[in-house]
Amino acid sequence: MEEDSDHQDCGGRERDNKQRDDDYGWGSFKPATLQVLNNPKAALAFLSCAIFTQAMTVNGLARSVVTTLERRFHLTSTDMGTVLIANDVANFLSSLPISYFGAKNKPRWLGCGMLLLALGAFVFTLPHFVAEPYRVVPTTLHELCHTSNFSSPAELDTWNQTTCENATSSGGLGIKGYMYVLVLGKFLVGIGACALFSLGVTYINENTPSNQSSVYLGIFYSFSIVGPAVGYLLASVFLTIPTDNTFPINIDPEHPQWIGAWWIGFILTGALAVVAAIFILGLPRRISSTVEGASN
Repeated sequence: MEEDSDHQDCGGRERDNKQRDDDYGWGSFKPATLQVLNNPKAALAFLSCAIFTQAMTVNGLARSVVTTLERRFHLTSTDMGTVLIANDVANFLSSLPISYFGAKNKPRWLGCGMLLLALGAFVFTLPHFVAEPYRVVPTTLHELCHTSNFSSPAELDTWNQTTCENATSSGGLGIKGYMYVLVLGKFLVGIGACALFSLGVTYINENTPSNQSSVYLGIFYSFSIVGPAVGYLLASVFLTIPTDNTFPINIDPEHPQWIGAWWIGFILTGALAVVAAIFILGLPRRISSTVEGASN
């Protein structure tokens, strides 16, 4: 009799542990109030927010600020091509390991991937905060005379213009090194977003009723289409804002040396990625309500 009761207790504990594993929450914090999020629709919302953030970062904002970054950090088109392709290289190198190791606990890998994407977005903005403030270099003799307050053309002739040009080019060689920080940021974004296209799709398939999975996937992919459009729209707004508070007030966005606040969008997407990661990390390995939804 005692052995039977022990078996029953063990079986009860196993069922309780399994039930706890299927609950929504983080670690041992799985209150009953959060179980309203333990359903396929909530999981779809979290993953859609994640892929929306990824698409806005990679295909929207990053492509919109190419010319601004070239001007700000003295980069060539080849340099910016290297920055942009870092995302694809990261996807290629990490897709197989993430798909293999992440199959056991997809929400954890998806959430950690979004945290890595957020880190990459923040790293991408580092050059703005650590580089010297942007200085507008006069491009014409009129601007040079105006900004330097020369009193006469003769005084202007005594100005050694090559000194200014040499200082600009030497500073450019130093500031160009920030390209590697931009490459690192894009590489981290690529690794972090890789799980969305492999584990994210699989998680939706496994945790939605079979007759509705195509609808869920359609909604999921539609957010990856909307993301770039929103990214372009936000970039068009942020680039009309001066990059810092030391920018000359007599220069407007139409000026060829204008530098807009390219970095604000990446701060925003990094914050969104952190929020999405928190909600995704609370998802169970398998949503228990899926079976109930399928039977209905």
